[in-house]
Amino acid sequence: MKRIIKLLLLFSGLFLIVITFSFETKKVVADIIYEKKLEEKEEVLDYFAIIEIPKINLKRELFNIGDDNNQVDKNILVQEDSTFPDEDKSNIILAAHSGGASNAYFKDLDKLDILDDVYIYYKGYKYIYQINYFEEQKKTGYLNIRNDSLKMISLITCKNNTNDKQIIYYGILKNKEKIS
Repeated sequence: MKRIIKLLLLFSGLFLIVITFSFETKKVVADIIYEKKLEEKEEVLDYFAIIEIPKINLKRELFNIGDDNNQVDKNILVQEDSTFPDEDKSNIILAAHSGGASNAYFKDLDKLDILDDVYIYYKGYKYIYQINYFEEQKKTGYLNIRNDSLKMISLITCKNNTNDKQIIYYGILKNKEKIS
């Protein structure tokens, strides 16, 4: 009888060891799979600046010209002929959809008024632009962008409830602050 009890205890101990080892192995494997999935989900976004328009609660990354994410169907488009705030005579020209789609980042642009602020965070500085003019232009495939200031920003979108007009908001650089 003592021998049977010893064998039962021995087998019970071995069973617990095997179960514990099996559980720990499964946990390690599950952790490795989880980490791998996290790595696959992480998308490295290579943006160079951020635009913020407080009046319409917009804050969005801007991608380099030539980057696959710099497309009006994905994000706010930085036009190829843009010049950047740290250049002597700059005009950062941005375009985005309006309307009701999820990529309509400029859907509320028509709520901007003269003297509203637009911020660009770029290379350690916050560039503060003030809207000073806006105009409508017919959609012809070509836009006549003003460039009458040393430092400016141009925001372009389709005019709401029309198919043949675009609206362009212009802002001039009001201030530049170092980001701490």
